[in-house]
Amino acid sequence: GCGGGEASSARAAHAFVWDGVLRRELEEAAVRGAAVRDKAQLARIADENGRLVEAGRYTDAAGQEHSLALPRGAVNRAIAAPASAGRPLPPRHGSTRVCVARVDTATALRRMTARVGAGGGAAAQF
Repeated sequence: GCGGGEASSARAAHAFVWDGVLRRELEEAAVRGAAVRDKAQLARIADENGRLVEAGRYTDAAGQEHSLALPRGAVNRAIAAPASAGRPLPPRHGSTRVCVARVDTATALRRMTARVGAGGGAAAQF
């Protein structure tokens, strides 16, 4: 188990609900061909991305060059954990709707933002 007491029973009360409608919605919104690539295509994309990062810039389809350097005002620092870190908190909602869809991450985030508003959804890429 993950502990005991109140926090444990609060976690146990939370339900993860499969959302087949959301899966269909996401897959219908997918950019055709973007989510279906063979290993050779993925390797070429990874190699090209590596070259772009090493060069520190890229040129878009319109011929405009863009820098990949951090903006001068960018801040790189550690963020302090909130006081509640490491302490189980009760769930905000009684359930979380989940799905697994064959869709690119950008499309998934756009659809989720349109559906539930900014900050209301999450997408993982792997």
